[in-house]
Amino acid sequence: MRRFVMLLLLFVTFPVFALSPNIIPGDGIVAIAWQEGNTWQVAVGNPNNTRSTVTISTPTLDVWGRPVFTSRRVTIPGRTIVQESFTPEVPRRGAEPRILIKEGYRSWEIDVQSSEILMVKEFVVPANTDWEAAIDLGFLWGVGDGIRLVIDDNYSTSEGRQRGPVTLTLVEGGLRRVGYSNSIEFVRPKAHVKLRTPPGAGLTVLTFGMRVEGGEYGRRGEEIPGPTILVYGRNIRFQGAPASGGSGRVKY
Repeated sequence: MRRFVMLLLLFVTFPVFALSPNIIPGDGIVAIAWQEGNTWQVAVGNPNNTRSTVTISTPTLDVWGRPVFTSRRVTIPGRTIVQESFTPEVPRRGAEPRILIKEGYRSWEIDVQSSEILMVKEFVVPANTDWEAAIDLGFLWGVGDGIRLVIDDNYSTSEGRQRGPVTLTLVEGGLRRVGYSNSIEFVRPKAHVKLRTPPGAGLTVLTFGMRVEGGEYGRRGEEIPGPTILVYGRNIRFQGAPASGGSGRVKY
């Protein structure tokens, strides 16, 4: 099974960069980032008992050559997830949305997740719970016969093990007749993908991949990055997303 480890950050002896298929397990800080409307969300989890301080900034520049948001220094208590919200300026043309996280003398870059196909509502999810997202299949319409979207049968975690199946729970849309009339309407096709997050007391990250096959895509297909989800267990505190920007702090 292909592993699409985009947007995964593990603070270990050797940094693991976004889109790396090789996971190096470790006990350090884990972070993911995603776009939510006009904001960039960054969730940083600390599975250790001692607190850690990081600086969140961005290498992405605006049209004036300045970072699209001001850096922020964040202290993360032990066994805690902190979610930070940033409202960036418009990036210059061609600039990739990226986050830079520094801890002491070390630094790592991660991509900001954004997809026109996969509609994810939750990127930080409790362990051993159901997770579901909608897939917009409109991009398959009119591209030719035999084109299909293939989703990995199983997700993989940051430890590199398959921990559970990925299933399609709903596929609908397309052309349909309106009642008994001579009218035909188009309903944008979509599907729902569902999985059960793995059990556990600490932090892990899971992901799965997708690809388009058939027709001009050939046998191997065109890869579509899947989501990267931060999963936390009973020993990790997480309050949730910030209500109005800024920080999503934990309650003690």
